[in-house]
Amino acid sequence: MRSPLVGRERELSVLRDALMRVREERAPQLITLVGIPGIGKSRLVYELMQIARETAELTYWRQGRSLPYGEGVTYWALSEMIKAQAGVLESDSAEDVRRKLHVAVRGVLADASDAEWIETRLRPLAGLSVDIELGGDRRSEAFVAWRRFFEAMAEHRPLVLVFEDVHWADDGLLDFIDHLVEWAGSVPILVVCTARPELLERRSGWGGGKLNATTLSISSLSDGETARLVSALLARPLLDARSQEL
Repeated sequence: MRSPLVGRERELSVLRDALMRVREERAPQLITLVGIPGIGKSRLVYELMQIARETAELTYWRQGRSLPYGEGVTYWALSEMIKAQAGVLESDSAEDVRRKLHVAVRGVLADASDAEWIETRLRPLAGLSVDIELGGDRRSEAFVAWRRFFEAMAEHRPLVLVFEDVHWADDGLLDFIDHLVEWAGSVPILVVCTARPELLERRSGWGGGKLNATTLSISSLSDGETARLVSALLARPLLDARSQEL
């Protein structure tokens, strides 16, 4: 059983409102949750997922995590999302992956030529090529293709993309997230990023200047909120402030 959510009502309200806004206004939104490890970022994402599940309108929910190190991890979070959408398993053969990706792309894109162009540029993310280090025109084309795939998904139902631990993300992934939020059309896409404060040290202007971007700084619980949480966990009466000091 999960502990009760304490002291995060404001942050959860912002996330809930953002989800409602993308559904009603059919426009992309970016929410970035920034805080130290263990402060509650993942819990807020979990609570948002429960809200999305409980609403009548079906929602695509795709989640990916950035890794701190390793070879070929630049777009790891995106790869996890594409593989999940296509139903790709680690045990799948290359032919199985190719077939599943084809079905996933054609499932949201009716135009055959567009679908083929996008599918070709999604293959590296699906694991059909180890080379997804992009530069120049190749990167621009890939960004457009990936964005158009997500837009096509969102045309069928609202889409939530959760990028976890983006303080570890390479610049390539951060640039794509920025591109997606900036250039996505009139479709319901909510992009949620979680990060440690190091992200803002790297990119002080992250999300800045965008009317559809919000950064929430997750602070520590107050003494009273901590007492409420401990009481709920132990099923004991609340400790008053003086008792906490003893």
